Amino acid sequence: MGRVGADNTVDLSMPVNDRVDGDTRANAITDVDFALQPPADTTDLRGVRSDVKQALIRRQDQPNARWALVPLVPLLPKWLLRRMLGVSVGSATSVVSSNLGDVDPAINRPDGTDADTFFMRTLAPGLTKATVHRLGGMLVVLSGRVGRRIFVSVLSYELGQPNSDELLHDAVHATLADFALTPMRS
Repeated sequence: MGRVGADNTVDLSMPVNDRVDGDTRANAITDVDFALQPPADTTDLRGVRSDVKQALIRRQDQPNARWALVPLVPLLPKWLLRRMLGVSVGSATSVVSSNLGDVDPAINRPDGTDADTFFMRTLAPGLTKATVHRLGGMLVVLSGRVGRRIFVSVLSYELGQPNSDELLHDAVHATLADFALTPMRS
């Protein structure tokens, strides 16, 4: 999806919950940025897990300085926020990857009985084409697990390429196939 750098790495930006007991901040998150070498063998993800773990450990000693401005967001004019968006997502090839982990099973029971399926969509309301071009395109991946099912949501725009729901659908299915995974629905 055009996000691999010249050194064959992918720059990842992972949101991390920064909330502690008694925390009333609206934006109690930070993120951790790191480069990841895509695995040659999709059946052995130990290297990927190790890289993520090391990045999370490093974050404790080296907090992300970009997030120091988050408390000012409500006070800034919208034109400035749009320009600052590029700073918040890291490099032009960054992939924002968020795994919610196990989601409370109660969310799958809106009327008290288990729903057949559950998923969350990645949205970017108000994001303009001009902003996405300033960012150098975008790739956002959200995943989580409800019960025994995993959901994945992908939001993508690649500069200079045809961008359609069908092409994204095919790319996601091909990636899942690389990991010997078959989606139930799409």
